[in-house]
Amino acid sequence: MSEGEVAIITDREAGLAFKSMGMQALSAEPGEVRDMLQEASTHYKIIFITEDLAQLVADLITDYATQTLPIIIEIPPVGGTLGLGKQKMKRITERAVGADILFKEE
Repeated sequence: MSEGEVAIITDREAGLAFKSMGMQALSAEPGEVRDMLQEASTHYKIIFITEDLAQLVADLITDYATQTLPIIIEIPPVGGTLGLGKQKMKRITERAVGADILFKEE
């Protein structure tokens, strides 16, 4: 992907780490997440967002899921996963194929 197509929304501390790796990191405090995601959705095709921040704007992420772009992907925060991304993948898979084929062993 070319530069400018992918961004990550995360907390300020993790944002510095992602920026040091050359990624477009958008650091957000909890009260800023909604505005930041709405703004990012007009500039980026793929947006990664940490699970903890995604919880704060779950309704907005659900709205974006009905659109082609942006693609919003929830990732674990620095402190460890909340399991939200896995739960979402499980629901999507069950809806698509009628069964849990990804995580049935766990």
